[in-house]
Amino acid sequence: MGSFYFTGKTPTVQTLSNITHATGDQDVKLTLTSDDGTWDAYVDFIEFSL
Repeated sequence: MGSFYFTGKTPTVQTLSNITHATGDQDVKLTLTSDDGTWDAYVDFIEFSL
């Protein structure tokens, strides 16, 4: 499990290191934990690498 965060409107690159997981298919869950009521949080892209 890992976590990352950002604020503002500028795109950022977030790296999660030393993540361990079981073999096989894995689920990725993104959770929005705060909002000002506009629900304007967007994910432009997610990149996974081994």
